[in-house]
Amino acid sequence: MKAIETDGKGQVRIVEIPRPVPGAGQCLCRITACATCSGTDRKLVRSGLPWADTYPALLGHESVGTVVECGSGVRSLAVGDRVLRPCVAYPGTAYGALASWMGGFAEYGIVTDPAARTLDAVEDPFGYARYQQRLPRETAVSDVDATMLIMLKEVAGSVVGVGIGPSHRVLVLGAGGVARAMCFFAKLQGARQVVVAARRDAPLMACQKCGADALVNTSRQTLSEAVPSLTDGHGVDFVMDAAGNVELALEAASLLADGGVLASYATLEDGGQFPRERVRARGNWRMLDSPVGEDAMHEKMLAWVAASRIPFANFYSHVMPFQDFVEGFRMLEERKADKIVFVIASER
Repeated sequence: MKAIETDGKGQVRIVEIPRPVPGAGQCLCRITACATCSGTDRKLVRSGLPWADTYPALLGHESVGTVVECGSGVRSLAVGDRVLRPCVAYPGTAYGALASWMGGFAEYGIVTDPAARTLDAVEDPFGYARYQQRLPRETAVSDVDATMLIMLKEVAGSVVGVGIGPSHRVLVLGAGGVARAMCFFAKLQGARQVVVAARRDAPLMACQKCGADALVNTSRQTLSEAVPSLTDGHGVDFVMDAAGNVELALEAASLLADGGVLASYATLEDGGQFPRERVRARGNWRMLDSPVGEDAMHEKMLAWVAASRIPFANFYSHVMPFQDFVEGFRMLEERKADKIVFVIASER
């Protein structure tokens, strides 16, 4: 079967590897679509993350697939079920000579049955299998859109987890798919005002479709110049970092109101740790590693989907066939795309 391999030196390619075989408590899935987690994937391709240091490696973790075969001991999944995050091999493990950083960009992958995992203590490296959640058969969402559920659950869990709610002013750093989702869920939680800061006009304008009340192009204006006037001198209650730019986050932290929160979500551009000791904010502030709560948000997200509350197409920029992966990744590198869904197989 086909899968995506990276050498960790900036190159990606489509390779042929054996189809995975499900073990006890596992299912084989035909992967139908997988989206880029663009910032993380770009860093993995350039060996830019300290926890991913073994190459060549398999990529992809925002995948959706359909169960085609069940191993022994499977109780709560069946052939025909759609499942999120099927992967060739679990993160931190190996698949032959290839390391696995999830391996969702492939034609087939495995998932672990949650009932078998709980009752039979099936091995679950890094706790990854808890994210491989089933989509009820009545869930009216395409496989392309379903790839967004992974990122959307993470971001919704972050927005809810840090405590954004009515009356709050929120500053979002970045304007990609994650930032757009932050805007959307902050407004869904009742935020009074959402300001988005980034360097390019087109992505900033896309954030308006997701609820942004004000935009700051940081290539033309500093946050320190723009935010006080936009917030009538109040500052912001939350800074949500979806950019991973330390200097921008440090500037934003100085604009926090008393009791404000800086929530670090993005992987830093250099793959390192956020320098908390350099943060200087007004009054009493807190810094949080933004909670994601992906698995805990599953039922809530399904309810929003059923109520037609989620504008899926606002969160990805392109849909491309799997055979064009190398070209698609070049578009990401050149900032001609910000989040791509690759269609690997036709839908049901």
